[in-house]
Parts: sequence; C-alpha cells; structure tokens
Amino acid sequence: MAERIRALGYSAAGTYSEYAKLTSIRQTPGVPKAKEMIRLLVEGQEAVV
Repeated sequence: MAERIRALGYSAAGTYSEYAKLTSIRQTPGVPKAKEMIRLLVEGQEAVV
C-alpha cells in the first residue's frame, strides 16, 4: 500500500503511531468484556464500511 501511495506522489505513514493518528477507530486499552468487545468490533466494522 505504501508503494502505491508514494507512486501517487504522497508521503505514506511509516510507523504505527503515524497510522494511529490517521484512523477514526481508536484502540481500546486492556481487554474488554465479551459484550463490549462485540460492540467495539461492530463499531469498527461500521466505520470501515
């Protein structure tokens, strides 16, 4: 993906922290309970689609 971004003349993010700044899906600290995990997965999927 980075090669394609660069081929289009843009600078690609190169570290996890750079990608984390670009995403609308936030990382959850720790391990959520099962129902909360499902809710977060659905929320993330909706953001992608």
